[in-house]
Amino acid sequence: MSCIEDTKALLKGTKYIDDIYLYNIPETQLEVTDRTQMLLREIQIDTDDEGNNEFFAVTTELELQIFFKKEFDDGFDMEQFQTSLLKLLTDNHYTVNSLGGALYDPDTKQLTMTWFIEKLSYTKE
Repeated sequence: MSCIEDTKALLKGTKYIDDIYLYNIPETQLEVTDRTQMLLREIQIDTDDEGNNEFFAVTTELELQIFFKKEFDDGFDMEQFQTSLLKLLTDNHYTVNSLGGALYDPDTKQLTMTWFIEKLSYTKE
């Protein structure tokens, strides 16, 4: 699988995340505010671990955006959610480049959060 698909598989089932989309959120889901949605997008792909005019790894940078539902579940703790998500990513060898805090979107009246993460994957050759 590709890095973005692997990331989706890793994050699937994360507590409080209802839906995960790759590249874009379907038009039919854009107005949904009663579910927490995550959007993953590839930002950049670079070769890595280079030598002798060859590369042996690829680094993929991803943007991870979360659109929180308007009404949080009882017991939801934003700091605990962020900490557990960060731990899941770092335990699985992701580097977190930027952690954006929760911001209020005045149009949808939802909290949103954007992180930039990257993963180094070695080629099989």
